[in-house]
Amino acid sequence: QLMGGVGSLLCVGLFGWLFALLGIFISGLIVHLFLMLFGGANQGLTMTFRVISYAYAPQIFAVVPFIGGCVSVIWTLVLEIIGLAAAHRTDTWRAALAVIVSIVLCVCAVGLFYGAIFAALFTGMQHKPIP
Repeated sequence: QLMGGVGSLLCVGLFGWLFALLGIFISGLIVHLFLMLFGGANQGLTMTFRVISYAYAPQIFAVVPFIGGCVSVIWTLVLEIIGLAAAHRTDTWRAALAVIVSIVLCVCAVGLFYGAIFAALFTGMQHKPIP
């Protein structure tokens, strides 16, 4: 049991940076898409990646028990909104709308995905009489 914990810790240590970069990349693409949709993308995609990368810095506080996760998520959202508004020289409401709508859309997509998986599992688990 101890080796399983050490192995997973080693895996996170070796590949955690890769997942963080992938998360920043996907998040940057989605936020920039919505920023373009709401007319706030006055700079390029590189500027959006830069802002998202800097805004993810408070995620380090997620290791603090109980309140660290909430603080880091809220702080990250605030930094994304303020940073995008300043970097793209756009209205704050456009940046806020791009960030919030992208989060809502992703949460709904993940919810639909898991809902479809659970529906398929429960449909497959129905009792069928043996002939």
